[in-house]
Amino acid sequence: TWRRDRASGEQQIVRLAELSRMALAEMRELLQQLTPGEAPQSASFGDLSVAMVARTDGLIAALQKCLPALVLPGQSLDFDFDDYRPQAEPYEQALLRVSQEAVSNAVRHSCAQRIEVAARVTGDRVVLQVTDDGRGIPDSSCLGMGLSGMQQRLHELGGDLDVVVVPRGEDEASGTKIVATLPRCDRRDE
Repeated sequence: TWRRDRASGEQQIVRLAELSRMALAEMRELLQQLTPGEAPQSASFGDLSVAMVARTDGLIAALQKCLPALVLPGQSLDFDFDDYRPQAEPYEQALLRVSQEAVSNAVRHSCAQRIEVAARVTGDRVVLQVTDDGRGIPDSSCLGMGLSGMQQRLHELGGDLDVVVVPRGEDEASGTKIVATLPRCDRRDE
């Protein structure tokens, strides 16, 4: 591709560099968590990990930082956080990881043109939805590693994961909606 279309090749290089920086920051954060005793903060490495952004600036800032780097040229990514209230850190970390995995799955598997990430608080629940207009998910009783990981992460906090095929018209592709639900646990200002 890059030999025929230099601009597209340059976009792909920029995207790859951003994904590499994010992966390195995430790996450093994981290694810090495995290191006994005091470890330096991720900020000392020069590039805040997405998990650190979520802790300091909240879920919305973290999602707006990391998710655009996952999306391919030609795919649109929309956010809707109008009815969202910041939640306690473990809940926002879980929602962050579910969002990353769901968007990554949509990009890699669905051939989607449009991906939407929406989060809202309703009564005693927090609901995160990642919806794409791709080809849908195969009807299978076997969850892959990514979906299983999302489900486990949510269950640990008393939540649930639903995977819904979004039907379209007869000649149109189906989409997928990942719905993550957690008990509401509003963040307290410190």
